[in-house]
Amino acid sequence: MPPRLAMTSQDADPAGSTVTTHRSRLLEECHRLIDLYVHVKATQSTEYNIECAYDAVVIRTAREVEKRHVAQFDEMCSKLNITQSGAYSTFQSVCQELFSTGINWGRVSGFFAFGGALAEACIEKRVPNAIKQVSHWMKSFLEGSLLEWIESKGGWEGFEQHFSTKTQPSQFTSGCMTSSSMKKMLAVGLGFGTLLLMVSVK
Repeated sequence: MPPRLAMTSQDADPAGSTVTTHRSRLLEECHRLIDLYVHVKATQSTEYNIECAYDAVVIRTAREVEKRHVAQFDEMCSKLNITQSGAYSTFQSVCQELFSTGINWGRVSGFFAFGGALAEACIEKRVPNAIKQVSHWMKSFLEGSLLEWIESKGGWEGFEQHFSTKTQPSQFTSGCMTSSSMKKMLAVGLGFGTLLLMVSVK
């Protein structure tokens, strides 16, 4: 009688393995988009390599969110009273407030706008070494809090489809951040300037 072969977890649950592989690929794509947007904001690039159609949609919508809330983002940059040890916790708290009443594509755009504005501020404050830290924070938060939702909505193809019928700038930010939510974000996280001080010394 031939020896029995040990059953691997992949053999036992091929469907589960497929799901894991799909999610891993989606996570890689999320990381690529974060790196792309942070680079675009940090370098103020008007030309960049587009690998997928939704790349341009992510950039366009996030820029529109930031443009429409420029005063609030500037105020966040001006607050400087938190300890160095709380750097990621502050970033995470602001992001959690953004999604405190639920996740939607508009708020995902707001998340990108938040990270992009911080990356741009790194350049303005002459701490470019902090940009990689911003990308790392964004990736960590997305993986822990947004990845499952993004997957359930069809990934970035779903993002592109959601915004494909929206032609007016105001439609890009619909459901994203209200004045009330921005005020709460200001109260919870003490701002971009604070974070800049903390990441620049690492």
